[in-house]
Amino acid sequence: PDSVTTIGAYAFCGCTGLTMVEIPNSVTDIGDDAFISCECLRELIIGSSVTNIGYSAFKDCSSLDSLIIPDSVENIEDEAFLGCYSLKSIVIGSKVKSIGWDVFKDCDSLTNIHVDENNPNYMSIDGNLYSKDGKILIKYAVGKSATTFEIPNGVTSISYGAFRSCRSLISLTIPESVTSIDGCAFSWCTALKYITIPSSIMNIGFEAFASCSSLQYNEKDGLK
Repeated sequence: PDSVTTIGAYAFCGCTGLTMVEIPNSVTDIGDDAFISCECLRELIIGSSVTNIGYSAFKDCSSLDSLIIPDSVENIEDEAFLGCYSLKSIVIGSKVKSIGWDVFKDCDSLTNIHVDENNPNYMSIDGNLYSKDGKILIKYAVGKSATTFEIPNGVTSISYGAFRSCRSLISLTIPESVTSIDGCAFSWCTALKYITIPSSIMNIGFEAFASCSSLQYNEKDGLK
């Protein structure tokens, strides 16, 4: 009801029969694990006063297929939507200033991330998530069917888990502007065969290419 201002931690944890939730405009905070493992939740409407989405708030809501994060939201905490396997489309509002670790991990169907053009901290290019200045590639929409991708020139850093579990990419081009590849950036990209690491790279994080079982090295053809 409209009298509610906070949804507490674990409030709807494991409500496996829940298919639709409408959070009223009176609510300002969605607590940690509030809807974790609501595996049949398909429709979610977040009210226009919510400022914080807590840790693992919608983790393993595996039936959720689209998401609109309203302009009021400022913080999306770690793992908020981890394991939302059916999630295809996300709209991020104009005031989001903090997106935590692994927020979209294992969102394997994700094909489009759209950021409001008035957001001062983030932007989207071709359905992928970047910092506003375009220097950090934060998240590639891993559900895309494209087999090749060219990281835009000007990107300097590939974030933690940016391409993790993208199973369609076969070939990837990294420009000379990139200096850092963070941990798990390409882990479980099982179809990835060809990637060239430019000489500008100064740092490759832990497990950056873990379980990339198709990677090849061909010195003659310059593929490495």
